[in-house]
Amino acid sequence: MIDWFTYIKRYVWDDDTTPYLVPVSKMSKGQADNEVFFYALLMAVFFAVVSLASVSGEAPYGRSNPAGGYAFSVVTAAVLLWMVKHVWAALWCATAPLVGLGAMFLLGFPQKMALLDELVVLAITLAIFRYSFRIIRICQAYPALPVRPMKGRRRKRTLF
Repeated sequence: MIDWFTYIKRYVWDDDTTPYLVPVSKMSKGQADNEVFFYALLMAVFFAVVSLASVSGEAPYGRSNPAGGYAFSVVTAAVLLWMVKHVWAALWCATAPLVGLGAMFLLGFPQKMALLDELVVLAITLAIFRYSFRIIRICQAYPALPVRPMKGRRRKRTLF
């Protein structure tokens, strides 16, 4: 019989590959790399879509070159964050949820959105903003983090 819990834990809840509840002071560089990679991937993919939608005019607010340029700058900061773990890149990525909240309050939500949908979008945006502070702390501590071997067997990365 297959032990599903072991596989789920390995991909969803593992201190080495998904160290979201490990304090920054107890992290290793490998754990920090994994956590920053996920955050950077999330930010880069989402804001690449926002950038393309803004420049092409498919966004709910229509065509906006400044919004597309800002979204592209967040994509660039996310790539830099993933590659060099620089604090300034993390700070720039942390501004994205605030800019998104500002846009939501200034431009409003699309007419078709229900109140529950609006509340979910607000909650997710605030959660990403709150999580950005952890990423900033990881980048600040990254140079001093120890290099420890990962527990268990090491999986190959799928990207780079």
